[in-house]
Amino acid sequence: MTVYVATPAVDRFWQLSLDENVLSGNLAALRFNGSPIGTDWPILEAEWIEDDAEQKPDIAHMLSGSLVLSPKAKDALKGPLSNLAEFLPINVAGELWSVLNVLNRLDVLDREKSKLAIRSNGSLRVTEPVLDESKVTDGRLFKCEGLSVPILTTDGPGTLKSLVESNGLTGLAFVPFERA
Repeated sequence: MTVYVATPAVDRFWQLSLDENVLSGNLAALRFNGSPIGTDWPILEAEWIEDDAEQKPDIAHMLSGSLVLSPKAKDALKGPLSNLAEFLPINVAGELWSVLNVLNRLDVLDREKSKLAIRSNGSLRVTEPVLDESKVTDGRLFKCEGLSVPILTTDGPGTLKSLVESNGLTGLAFVPFERA
């Protein structure tokens, strides 16, 4: 089994920008910590940053590692991954998309092999994470306890990686965790 980081292909596709006025009042809602947000979620407004990239993707990047799904991507992913994530509404240039809130958090960080640093406030920060892949119980879609980002998946059937590839969804690249 290989663990992959779901990385936005920002060099090939447009990214999203949130309205600063909306964002300033809703920062708490954007802290995806593995807990359901549900009805506390405010429907945010986002616009495309059109640059030299080719086009808008099916799965877009927004803020620190959060992913935003087109209606096509949501339809492909929601059924197979519904018990592992929340699909929260967001208005993207007048079209209803969904922010992916990953609820499946696994304690797979190998604390003995990972390199840690002490922050100025005394808390620990993981600078070079190492995963214990033997602890990955459901690798379809997950985040690692102790790491705020990234979104992770494995290469088996029904995983985020296999669903994106089999449905021809654009916007993500999958990089093996050890090289991310």
